[in-house]
Amino acid sequence: MLTRLFRRCAQLGRSLAGALRQRLSSATKPAEPAMVADTLADLVRGRPALVAENAFLRQQLLILRRGVKRPLSWLPSPSAA
Repeated sequence: MLTRLFRRCAQLGRSLAGALRQRLSSATKPAEPAMVADTLADLVRGRPALVAENAFLRQQLLILRRGVKRPLSWLPSPSAA
């Protein structure tokens, strides 16, 4: 019985290692050709276009930071009391 448990744990470990290996290889895959082309196109954009994009991204960051704080999940809700 102990041998069977050990074999099952070893099989589960191999399965998890394979899944981790697959996710890691997909996460570290080289960039797609379209992404490389877009990057090269960004290199030749003019300064006004870059300044406008920078302002847009800064505005999005400001909105993200001022978002409403979420309630703590461990506190009971007022309607449950």
